[in-house]
Order: sequence, then C-alpha cells, then structure tokens
Amino acid sequence: MEHPSVPKRPELCERCNLIFATIENLRSLVSSQGLPHYGPQELDEHAKAGCHMCQLLRYRFTPDYPHGTLFLQGSARDIPEVITQYPSQISSMGHLSVKWDTITIRVQGYTDDPVFSYLDIDPLSYDTGSAFVAKHYKKLLKECLEHHECGSRHLPPLPSRVIDVGLADSSIEPKLHVSDHTEKVPYTTLSYCWGDLGQLTTTKATLEKHQHCMPMSTLSLSVQNAITVTRHLGIRYLWVDALCIIQDCPTDVAREINKMGSIYTDSTLTIAATRSERAADGFLEKYSIDQAERPTEARYTMQGLAEPEPASKFFLPILLPNGTFGNISVSKKRPREWEPGYLESRGWTLQEFLLSKRLLLFGHDGDVRWHCLRRRGFDSVLFPSPSEEPEFVGGSLFVLHEGISGRGQTRQRVWSDIIKEYSGRKLTKLEDRLPAIAGIAAELKKQWNYSYAAGIWVELLQQDVLWEVLEEDDEIHPVSQQNIAPSWSWASVNKQVICPYDDRRWTAEILSCTVFLVDPGVPFGQVREGFLIIRGETCLETRATKGEFSGPGYKPKQDDVSSRASSLNLLLRVIHNTEYSKGNPYIGSSGVILQPVEDGKFKRVGVFSYDARHDITTNRSYWITREVIIV
Repeated sequence: MEHPSVPKRPELCERCNLIFATIENLRSLVSSQGLPHYGPQELDEHAKAGCHMCQLLRYRFTPDYPHGTLFLQGSARDIPEVITQYPSQISSMGHLSVKWDTITIRVQGYTDDPVFSYLDIDPLSYDTGSAFVAKHYKKLLKECLEHHECGSRHLPPLPSRVIDVGLADSSIEPKLHVSDHTEKVPYTTLSYCWGDLGQLTTTKATLEKHQHCMPMSTLSLSVQNAITVTRHLGIRYLWVDALCIIQDCPTDVAREINKMGSIYTDSTLTIAATRSERAADGFLEKYSIDQAERPTEARYTMQGLAEPEPASKFFLPILLPNGTFGNISVSKKRPREWEPGYLESRGWTLQEFLLSKRLLLFGHDGDVRWHCLRRRGFDSVLFPSPSEEPEFVGGSLFVLHEGISGRGQTRQRVWSDIIKEYSGRKLTKLEDRLPAIAGIAAELKKQWNYSYAAGIWVELLQQDVLWEVLEEDDEIHPVSQQNIAPSWSWASVNKQVICPYDDRRWTAEILSCTVFLVDPGVPFGQVREGFLIIRGETCLETRATKGEFSGPGYKPKQDDVSSRASSLNLLLRVIHNTEYSKGNPYIGSSGVILQPVEDGKFKRVGVFSYDARHDITTNRSYWITREVIIV
C-alpha cells in the first residue's frame, strides 16, 4: 500500500518507514495485540538489504524467538491527555518492545522537533539549565510535596541569611536576605565543591553591600547555576555557605556550621553539583548524544550487508495529531548508570546528602537525578528506568532511622557505616574532621539521646574505641600533627577507619569519658582535649611480641607509622570472648595498644587481637587489672 505523503527514509524498508507514520499503525502499537512486523526470515533479508530498523530488531531479538511474526508494542509512561482520534498512549510512549520478548528499544527525539509539542519521549540533546529539563524535576518535586511523606508539611523558619534569587528575566538581581527568624517559606540549599580558585564570599566588609545586590556576573558559575535551578522551581530563596556565612568572622562561622544540620534537613530541596570540582566550573551543561545526526539528508543506502551492525542512531517519521510528521530516533535501550562525581569524595558533602529529604543531582554527561525518601534510589529525571541505589547505604539519614530499634547494636551498625564512609572522604582542612560531620551527629542526638564525645557515642564506646585503620593498600598514614581529637577517637587519624559492630563481650569497665570543646556553644565541633578512663586487664606489649603468652596469633595494628612495639607500651584488653567453630572453642581477645605520655597518662597508638587460649592456664598472671587514663 502506497502512502505518498509519508516522508521516505532511504535507510528504512517500506514497512519500517510506516511503523509510526499511519494512524492505523499507531493504534496497533498501543493495542494488546501489537503491530505485526516481519517473521525471522523476512527480517533477516531486509536487515541484510540495509534497513537499519530491521538490523536493530534482528540484532536485539533472540534467534530462538518462538513466534513466526514479530509484534511491536509501544510502552507508555503515563497518559497525560486524550487526543481525539489519536491513540493517547502514543503521546507518552517511552520505548518500543517486541511482544513476548525482553527486547526494549528507546524512543527519542530532538527537543526542537515538532514531535516534542505532542509526545513525551526521551530527548537526544538538551540543556540541563533549560525550562524543558526543569519541567521534569518540577513535576517530581510537586509529586513529592503533594503525595509523599518526605518530611513535615509545615515550613520551618528561614536560616539566618539566604540569597533572594531575584527574577528569572534578570530584571532583579540576587541579593542577600537577612531573616528575622519568623519567616517560614521554602528555600533550596546548594551542595558543591569550592575548589582551589577564589569565589565571591560574604565578609564583614561586604555584608551590607550584598544585602543590596549581588550581580549574577560576580558569582561563581556553580552559584549562578543554582540560582537558575531555584528560579525554575519557583522558589525565592537559596542557601549557599560561601555567601550566607560571614567567612572572616569565626563566631559566625562556628554558629552557622552548628546549624548546618537543620539547614539541610529543613531545606525543601538540595541541589547537588556532583560533576564539578570547583565552584568556577558550574554544573549545568548542554548535552547531545553525538552519534545521532539529524535526517537532513540520506546517510545510508539500501545496500546489502553480509552481517550488518545496527546503526547507533537513525530516524523514523511519526504522524502527529495535527496531521504533520515529526522525527523520532530509536536505539538500543540501556539504562544509564549513575557515575559518582567529585562531590561524593568530599567530607563536608556527606552530611549535606544524608540530611536532605530531597536531592536534585547534576552529574556527568547531562545526567540529572532525583532522590527523595519515597524514591530511595537515584531516579533519572529525563530517562525513566529502574532506580539505582546509592553506593552509601540508605542514601538518606532519615532512611537509616527506619527500623532502628532500641538495641544499641543496631545503632552501632548505623554509626559504623557512617564513619567508614565519611573517614574515607577528603577534607581541605584537617581541623574540619569533626565539624564536617557535626550535622549528622546533631540529628542522631535528637533521635537517640546519646552522649557525644569527639566523634564517638559514649553509649557505643565499647565498640567504637576499637576502631582501626583500613589498610587496603598496606600503607599506614601518620596521625595528624594537629590536635584534632583525643587519640582514642577515630577522628585523630587522617585515614579511612572502620568500627566493629559485632556483639562481643566487653570485659573492661569505662569509668569516665570527658571532652573539652574549643567552643562550648558548639557541642559537636572541635575538641581541645579529652580523657577516657578505663579499668581493665593490662600487660606489657613486649610479652606479646616475644610470643610469651600469645603464640603466633598476636596481630597488632598501629595507627601511626612511627608507632612500634616498645618495652613501655601497654596492652589494654577490653574484649575477651569465647566462640565455637565445629564444636571447638576459640577464645579471642582484643584491645588497644597504649603508649605512655606525661603524668602517668597514655595515648592510643593501635589495636590488637590474639588467640587467648594460650593464657588460660600458665600465662594468666601476665595480665594485671588497673585503671588507665587515655588522652
């Protein structure tokens, strides 16, 4: 049957050229039966003759396809509206599939093609800062606010300062807004990397000036991009640390950092610039699938191919509701994998991710993702596909709360996972080791009502004191020379650490745990010094290294490359537990290695474990119970 008005694509056979080009075929595509195509033999012939659609189908379906004729079906994401005489499912067709088979073929098009006035399909090229992309994440935010239980419906007060983003037409420039603490309106937050280049910040000298105007041209590109996204969302205020904290005022810095937990928790949405290493880089970009070419002229001819490789992109004409034709492309459908960005390697950003109820992430190659408490994975904003779970468990601190019972062991696992992830991230300033996780600690304090001391919960201290350096590359990093935390805290070392969370019998007794803060008004911030007093069994480390009681099973692990066995070092045994394997008892002991410092005090320099069966009888006398003060 001839269809003279249908644009002819020379790279397609006649049947494939008409798949989307007639009203009858469109109705068949969305029917329960599907649109009949070729059988395997005809498909093979047309594929060898050069039809790219037949090549793609032949390449995709399995040789043992059980039916004589392939039936194509269009899969709709949703049905936004009913179009008279026109099958409504076509207007939201996400992909094409072969009936009774697992084949899925992505349907795409250019955003400036007439097809996008009618069909909700995947774009071949787009600008992540455009209204087109914004339409999709605005829809997700609206859905979450109206239908999800992702936080309180009551708006919290604004932070101390926020950026008034002005108007999208630039008739009003951004400016710094000082809140009176009674204003309750939505605001967004920005999670980004400062980088090594300078950017505009608020200082004592610029505070008043910024309240009048902060021209877009003076802001870092990442902040400009965040303002663009906030404007698209229809939200007036944005919080950015560089501009909303007075950077040369230590008092203001400490006070606002102490509030960061609630700032991100109360935010309507956090914008995450995951792809950018520096604030100057920005995170919005124009993206195009470069293999695709517009059908302005024929690129292919109907020539025979012995073993044709399907074209990466090609176009088919599609009939639109107004009677004209648009162009759509089909390709092998492969869900995009989320590629973690530079932002996810930085220490400060962990709490920004975990404390946010909603995240809008801008990644590599135009990849824009959505995360909220209901949608626990990282969902593609533009390309619907199965959710990808974040690498870090849960993806949100609020998800981690779920299922936590009153048992300390479960909470120990949560904290252990957080510390392992956080301690492996990078910080520009080592003195931020504790402040950069203070927001998480403050939120957990509300949930658990535990006592916090230099990165450790006192109620979980029995396990936390046995943290150890994770040595995946056999390299031991030195303890920081700065007085960041007491030696008994994991925060005292500049390396990734792990804390045990198994249920072992604690034999030592914690008598007291005391810390003195740099700023008493910042309870989760920097620590000046700390003391941990424990009563337990001790012995000289040399007895273990000489094999006098432990045999070959003694396994020390130093915190510091300069820490070695010494005649003065002390072993403090805190775990003494009997386990059974195939009916045979194994008595394991664990503890900390201590090095004497001034005034009879000790500092922790490592951990140890060993098979304690050797000291059950003759060597028990090596262990002496005493009190030790660890600084």
